[in-house]
Amino acid sequence: MTERELLARMDRTLDRMDRHTERGNKLLAEMREDNRRHREELRALRQDQKRRFDAIDATMENDKRMTREIILELRQGREMLRDIQHGMRSNTEGLLRVLDELRRGDGPSAAGA
Repeated sequence: MTERELLARMDRTLDRMDRHTERGNKLLAEMREDNRRHREELRALRQDQKRRFDAIDATMENDKRMTREIILELRQGREMLRDIQHGMRSNTEGLLRVLDELRRGDGPSAAGA
C-alpha cells in the first residue's frame, strides 16, 4: 500500500468517524431534550400531586374537626337524654305513688281540693 492509498484510506475512516460522531452528537442532543421534557413533566406532576395531597390533608383536617364537634354534640345530647330519662322516671314514680294513694284512699280527698 502506498502512502497515498494509506492517506486516502485514513481520510475515508476519518470521514466515517465524523459521520458517526455527528450522529452520536445528534442522538445525545435528542436524549438531552427528552430528559429535559421528562424533568418538566415530572416537576408538573409533583406540583399537581402536592396540590392534591394538600387538598386531601385540608379535607381530612376539616373532617377531623367536624367529627370532634359531632362527638361533643352527641355527648351533650346523651347527657340531656339521661336528664330527660331521669325526669321521666321521677314523674312516673310520682304518678304511680299518687295512683297507689288514690287506690288505697289515703290520698287527698276530692272535696278538699
